[in-house]
Amino acid sequence: MLSTRVILLNVTNLSDARYAAGMGVDYIGFAINPVSNHFVTSEDVNTITNWLSGVSLIGDIGSSVASHADYKVDYILTDNQEMVNQLEEPIFSIPLTGESVVDVEAILASIGHQTSFFILRLDAKEIDTLLPVIKDFNTKYKCFISAEFDNENLNKILSTNPQGIVLYGSHEEKPGLSNYEGIADILELLDA
Repeated sequence: MLSTRVILLNVTNLSDARYAAGMGVDYIGFAINPVSNHFVTSEDVNTITNWLSGVSLIGDIGSSVASHADYKVDYILTDNQEMVNQLEEPIFSIPLTGESVVDVEAILASIGHQTSFFILRLDAKEIDTLLPVIKDFNTKYKCFISAEFDNENLNKILSTNPQGIVLYGSHEEKPGLSNYEGIADILELLDA
């Protein structure tokens, strides 16, 4: 069992999805906007998800209005604030920097009641500076934290009591062969 909830985004292959689900990840997300570098067709998502159980599914539409009717997902992820009220079960993703704290707080306050939860995207170099802000946001809103994690900054982020963290899938080297190093390292740290 993992010590915090985990979202794995940008999943493009069955290997990553099955590994993550087996490790206890809570959410698996697919880029469902055709302009994304990680785009996955509805047929591929269905093929992958037929092998999974125990995870909630996220469709990432990015910032544009992408059709998601063909995708069987539980949540829709967007980084377009204007789209939040048009979606069922929306997740809003926003970058958080030292310079954007006031703006981000205003946005979280204005749409917090409309979202399932937030994803705050951080530059790992700013984690120390932003820890008090992140802790404050985590007490007011349901926030998952996205950053390039290592053991040290993962522990710092977990000390702020977020809803969980966000990791990203890898590209398969060839069918059935993935490099789980980045994912596995963090999941092993979280394995209680």
